[in-house]
Amino acid sequence: MKYFKYSLLIVTLVIPSLATAALITETWQSTIRTVSNTTAFNVGDVIQWTVTYDDTSTVMHFYLDGSDGVAGTGDDILDSTPVIDCPDGEYCGQYSLFSDAVFGGLENFTAPLLAEFASNGHTVRDAADVNISALFRYTSGEVSMALVRDELNFLIDMSTPVENGWQYLALAYTSSGGAKNWVVLSFESEIVDLHSSVISEPSSVTIFCLVFMGLVARKVRRG
Repeated sequence: MKYFKYSLLIVTLVIPSLATAALITETWQSTIRTVSNTTAFNVGDVIQWTVTYDDTSTVMHFYLDGSDGVAGTGDDILDSTPVIDCPDGEYCGQYSLFSDAVFGGLENFTAPLLAEFASNGHTVRDAADVNISALFRYTSGEVSMALVRDELNFLIDMSTPVENGWQYLALAYTSSGGAKNWVVLSFESEIVDLHSSVISEPSSVTIFCLVFMGLVARKVRRG
């Protein structure tokens, strides 16, 4: 029983200090600044999205469209070389963090646009041969998010003045008459992180302590 108490004390002290906060989900909000080639949205509409990333990552990958020319399907190719890879990558001095990321909530924007395309006889078109989904943090602390996936291009770069247009969501389409075009929604510079949540992942030392605790408890029961 004495060893069991000691192991419980060790785990109690170690877990909070050694558990690694790996997955971060942030909820962001901004306001539409300009609208091009759509009536589904208006200037001043408030938008929200989420992004989930690994806050310890130093690698971001990109994917090549497979033989069917469409990303997100079974024949996509993960490029063997990450876009960025520290400590040897060329961007290491520019960024303090970069990670593959998962974006949520963008269907709130794409769904109305796709409905509008259908009513106008437009079709979406794959405008991206290389597909990425990532979050970067500059050494200055500013954030950049990028999602390039087939017809969708979503970019937030808070290190760049909003006048340069680096905060936008764009959807590529072919009009009913055959012309290639984009719907573009640009965002104001006031992009706010509304909420962050953390999913902690245990470190290897923490796991060892838990296993040790289990073995001691087993020995106590046998005794």
